[in-house]
Amino acid sequence: MSVVIKSNRASLKNFGTYASLITTASEAYTAYKNRVEADGGTVMNENATIAAFDFLIKNGLLGAARTWVSSSFGLKLSGSNILKAYSLSGEDLVSVSFGSGLLPTLNNGIKFNNTVSDTVNGTILTSLNKIDLRGKGTFIGHQRFAQAPSRNFLTIDAALTLHNGEPNASPLLTLQTPLNSNYTRLRRQVGNNPNQNNSGSAAYANIDLNSSTQADVRYQHRTSENIGTGIGYRDGLAVTLPPLSPANFDGFKAYIDIGGANYQTGNSPTRYFSDTTFKHFYMFDELTEEQVNALVKLVI
Repeated sequence: MSVVIKSNRASLKNFGTYASLITTASEAYTAYKNRVEADGGTVMNENATIAAFDFLIKNGLLGAARTWVSSSFGLKLSGSNILKAYSLSGEDLVSVSFGSGLLPTLNNGIKFNNTVSDTVNGTILTSLNKIDLRGKGTFIGHQRFAQAPSRNFLTIDAALTLHNGEPNASPLLTLQTPLNSNYTRLRRQVGNNPNQNNSGSAAYANIDLNSSTQADVRYQHRTSENIGTGIGYRDGLAVTLPPLSPANFDGFKAYIDIGGANYQTGNSPTRYFSDTTFKHFYMFDELTEEQVNALVKLVI
């Protein structure tokens, strides 16, 4: 049996996704814009959004993101309040408030108006559906408006969680700013037996990146079974390579939370809220080496 794919375009990075071979950036943008506007949203920056689709297609990544949201892409707003962020592919993220939490606003990016020390009142953006995780590799990138300050609180800026429907004492992954620090950390389960609800046996490794004092810096964290290390990139340069043998996440499911984390420990909710400002946040897994190298150079 043979399969023939008709396309007048070739991916720059190996074969790439099927969608990358049969779709133009203009077609992808039109479909995205129609979807956003049909739901009451607005594309904030047409040129930046088309450029992002062009990047995904040229690098064989269209449809591969688990989520990619940005203050330049589609948003549903109520005044300056953000109700929903539309992903280029994968999961859209919606605002969920707890207690008297304030909605995020469009202010130099997606600004979370939370108080980090408050674990009761706050708002996150989260996926409505769990994603099916794949493989031992994870690539998470984000661009912040400003440096995270050092303070006496752990800040969780993003996480893969189970929310409050089932016990989840040991989330598979968190993106955090540790207490009394000004660096960003990807904390990821490692080892042969990942577990979403056993904080005693779950093993973690960290990829730490010192924050820059400049605005709009790109931070990216990569794990892969093929290289035996984690890699942290700042503005396209690999600046840290800690030893890391990631756990296989095949078969696990989780929600994507940004601006904090919402999960359950025993019978009680555990919540963290961030006050960061994301201009971009994206997550991929199962990437080729060439696709990783392309993402590292991403500037939108």
